[in-house]
Amino acid sequence: MAPEGPVEGARTALTRFDDYLLAAGRSPHTRAAYRSDLRRFLQWAGLPGEPQAADLAVIDRPLVRAYLCHLAESRVARRSTARGLAALRSFLRFARAQGATLTRLDGVRGPRPERVLPRALRRAEARAVVTVLRGKDPRALRDRAILEMLYGSGLRVGELAALDVDDLMPDARIVRVRGKGGRPRVVPVGDHCLAALRVYLQRGRPRLLRVGTACADGPQPLFLNRWGGRLSARAVRTMVGRAARIAGLPAHLSPHGLRHSFATHLLDSGADLRSVQEMLGHRRLSTTQLYTHLTLGHVRQAYARAHPRA
Repeated sequence: MAPEGPVEGARTALTRFDDYLLAAGRSPHTRAAYRSDLRRFLQWAGLPGEPQAADLAVIDRPLVRAYLCHLAESRVARRSTARGLAALRSFLRFARAQGATLTRLDGVRGPRPERVLPRALRRAEARAVVTVLRGKDPRALRDRAILEMLYGSGLRVGELAALDVDDLMPDARIVRVRGKGGRPRVVPVGDHCLAALRVYLQRGRPRLLRVGTACADGPQPLFLNRWGGRLSARAVRTMVGRAARIAGLPAHLSPHGLRHSFATHLLDSGADLRSVQEMLGHRRLSTTQLYTHLTLGHVRQAYARAHPRA
């Protein structure tokens, strides 16, 4: 629910909208992307960077359609254009809830996003990257546990960075995850991941923890940086790229690449789509179905082996 009250001058437009997104549980990445998209639109439309309600009144369907044409002519990716339109819709909806009289964007359609099939690692490649880091120093123990969890549980990088110690339940072999929009779910944790986590918690995390960095009554981050604070998603991305280089894989491998591999290898081994959807935290089954396109080779081989008329 949007905050109550009328639109309030220059601060209302973007700052209060960002406050609303924060209260709604949107991720820092989404909030940053929406801010960037909205500033791009406002600049193109000749509006102030922090517009007032009267400024927003000029935004109508023809203006937005012209902006979409401008993005298409500028060869902006269709996925980015669709996100920009979503940001604008959400922003105007928020402003209307604050009392502004604005045109609805009903009937304005963005481009269909291109279907981008993720590149999944081969099983041997995935095994190589999650086992490549050696050493007994605290950060090496932490990084091995992170790699095992990214591939073994399929977490988004932001979900992993947000984990607290209490979210891990080793006896039940699960981890509690706060997904997009703050939606909770539980995800299984495999043997290799549990083993790496136990070593990190016993020998790595206590040495990374610094006095005064954690509140006794507050959240205790699971993965710590060198200063004893919560490890950032950016640091995790950098570490995954470094592990990929050491393993002889493309350096652009990302945590999301390990998540793709997690889902693809599950489906290759016969896991049902609904279970994979639940583990990935997808709201729509159609999102998970993207991975079925990656496993057609496996399906064809199974058909050739099993069907009498193949």
